[in-house]
Formats: sequence, structure tokens, C-alpha cells
Amino acid sequence: MKKIMIVLMCSAMAVSAFAANAIVMNVGGTVEYSRSGAESSGIVSEPLSTLWTLLTKGVYLQENDIVKTGPGGKASLVLDTGSQVDIGPSTNVKIAKLTDNDTLLDMAMGELTNKVEKLKEENVSFAVKTPASVCAVRGTKFSVIVDKSGKTRVNVFAGVVSAREISGIGEEIYIRQNQFLEILPGIAPGQAADLSFAPTAREVLMTKAEFMNEVRMDMTKEQVQAAAAVEIKNAEYEQGKTMTDYFGQRVRLEEYIVRPQSDQFKFVALNERDNRFDYFTWLATFNTDLPADLSVANQIAFEKTDSQVWSSAPDYWIMQHDCAASNTVDSVEWTKNRTNWDIAASVTGFEINGTDVLASIIGIPTDGSSATNAYDKYSTSIAGKNYSEEYYFIDDEGSLATRADYNNNQSGYNEEMVFKSDNFGGVDGKIDIVIEPEIFEQAGMR
Repeated sequence: MKKIMIVLMCSAMAVSAFAANAIVMNVGGTVEYSRSGAESSGIVSEPLSTLWTLLTKGVYLQENDIVKTGPGGKASLVLDTGSQVDIGPSTNVKIAKLTDNDTLLDMAMGELTNKVEKLKEENVSFAVKTPASVCAVRGTKFSVIVDKSGKTRVNVFAGVVSAREISGIGEEIYIRQNQFLEILPGIAPGQAADLSFAPTAREVLMTKAEFMNEVRMDMTKEQVQAAAAVEIKNAEYEQGKTMTDYFGQRVRLEEYIVRPQSDQFKFVALNERDNRFDYFTWLATFNTDLPADLSVANQIAFEKTDSQVWSSAPDYWIMQHDCAASNTVDSVEWTKNRTNWDIAASVTGFEINGTDVLASIIGIPTDGSSATNAYDKYSTSIAGKNYSEEYYFIDDEGSLATRADYNNNQSGYNEEMVFKSDNFGGVDGKIDIVIEPEIFEQAGMR
């Protein structure tokens, strides 16, 4: 257990962040990209010197890269922010800006479908530019379709999108969920209209379910429990029990593993006590689609820790870990990336209560760890505030294991993770998660 979970969490603060990028998650048909970095005034241009390379899964795209798809081509990208961009057939799009704070996609023609994670800071933006319009969002799912004349259609499936004509003619128009707007170059846009055709209606329903039935960090206890009830229906593995934690509190534990998409698994743990509710999520994205038996992939992927590499390319390895813990008031979130199977994973983001603090972390000393008992503590200073992580390995009665007993029988003990921060305002100023190890045995992670 420690080999898996501690590596994901305790080392989360010890490295610096990479530059923003977008990883290619899926490719179909003919898709090419250019890393020419050529400047263009406005919409994408293709200088004669542009060199095109076939785009493949796992490639990291950067600011100023251009992607073009053939008539049957398509590609899916995931940005460092967690937002997803699906590029449709016959599309030409430039990643005009890609930083921690700003994303701008400059599309000459074609279709983009964007699922934008909720933007937590006022100075963070996600926008799509076309020959007719600029569309800006703050957490939504929408598509943009551009024809040869530059006419742009924006369909919004969840959330709100603001759009304006490219030269500033007319007013800025807000397009809300289940609405669309068409914009022509040089003509003031009208009002958004309701979506009514069947394919979009179906996509709206699917998107609504996706947004509402997924455990996230911005939920109340009741919302988490309702979302978990839906996810558990599709769980591949599920565990639950009542036990005593290290601090003598009775805790009801529920945990499960689902597959959000073909190359991912998601682990969720819910803890309910008399005076608090805490939960943890861990999303793992692999280098390729997972087999029918998830444990087959996990046995290979977890043969090495995040700090280790393979001597030859394994069939399955995890490109990205997205982890988060919350008490419904406070949250800790971190992301770890492995850019290739022969490169150790590094932390690319670490947030406390929605603010990225990775650059502010000072040192990660190990203090309070015991050679006799199975207990570890990691503490540091973040922007002048104390932050710590404590790990207890306990039996179902809350008794701390000896280090020797735990090393000899890791499956026999639960792990309790306690996150503390001077910035926390929840119960006892901490996030307190107990995880039961049997589910990891079943899923092949041990």
C-alpha cells in the first residue's frame, strides 16, 4: 500500500512544474502537426516552410503548434489544466497560447469540441478564435464549427460561453446551456437560440450526466454521495466497511474503482464520521487503452514506482496521476506526469483550496517518522503557512502497526492519510482519509 499511495502523495511537493502543454490522448485517421512556430496575424497560416509530422498518441503539443486533420481524421488533447479538446475532421487549428493561465485556440476551419474544467481564478481564460468570432468560457462543454466562408456556429452543452464578432461589431452574446449561436464575419451577431436537433440533444443528456454524476472537489457531502451512487453502478471493484480510525473515531468507509474512459481508471474513497465527511479521488491515465481485465495492466504499470523506470518499454504505464482530497470545505489536489516510460514521474501541479502553491513550497523534510511504528510525517512551509501530511498504518480497531508487522503484511492494515494546513477552515483544520487495501489487491496494484 505504501509503495503505491505514499509515492503518489508524499513526494507531491518536491519538484518544480513543467511548462504548460497538451498531451495527445487519442488519434484517428490522418492527423498531422507542425512545430514551426510560425507567426500569423489572426487566423492560422501555413508558410511554405512548414514541416508536417504525423500526430500520434502520447505526443506533447506546445504553444504555437498547428494541428490539421484529414477528412476522416480526429484527435483528442488533454491540457495541463485538465480541460479536453476534441478536434474533428478537416480541421486546422493553432495552439496560439498555452500557459498556466491562458489557453487560446486559433481555428481557421473545421470543428472543435471543448470540455473546459472549471476555471478557479479570475485571471485564467480559455478561448477559441475563428475568422468570425472569439468565444471565451469559464468551465463548460461546447463545440465550435467553422465553414469555408468563416461562418462560425457555437453549440453549448453545459455552462455558459460568451462570444463576439471578431472585429467587435455588435454586442457580446452569452450562449447558455442547450443554446447555439451563428456568427458571420463583419455582421453583428443576433441572439442565441435553443438547440433542437436530435444529435445535440443526445449529447446534452450525456454531458449533463457526465458533469453531474462525477465526484469532484467542489461538492457538498450530499452531492458527493449522490454522484458516488451513480458511479458505483459501473464500478469494477468495490469495498466497504466500518472501522475505527487512529484517533478513535468510528468511520464508515466506501471505495470503488471505475473506468471513465478506455485508457483510465478512477479510484474513489468516501469516509463518513459523526462530525465530518472526507473523500479522495485518484484518476490514472495510461499510455494506451486498458484491457478487459484491469488488473493485467496494473500488474505491469505498478511494477515500478513513479521514481523508477523500466529497462524496456512496458505494455502499460501511467502517463498522468490526478489526485485530490477534500473535507467538503478544504481541498488538496496534485498532478504527476511521466512523459515517457523511461523517464521518472514529476509533479506538475499542487493546489491547496484551489490555489496552485507548487512554486511556494519550501523543502520536504521527513519528521516524526518512526523506525519502530508504521507512521510517517512530511511537513513544509508554503508561503509562510504550515502544511503537513501524516500517514498511519492501522488495523480495523485503529491500532498502529509496528514497522516490521506492516512490512510483512501490508494487506492486513489500512492507511490513514491526514492533510493539515494553516489555510484550512474545515473540521479540526484537516482532511482525514482512511483507505482499505483489499481493493488494490483485486485491481492488481500490489
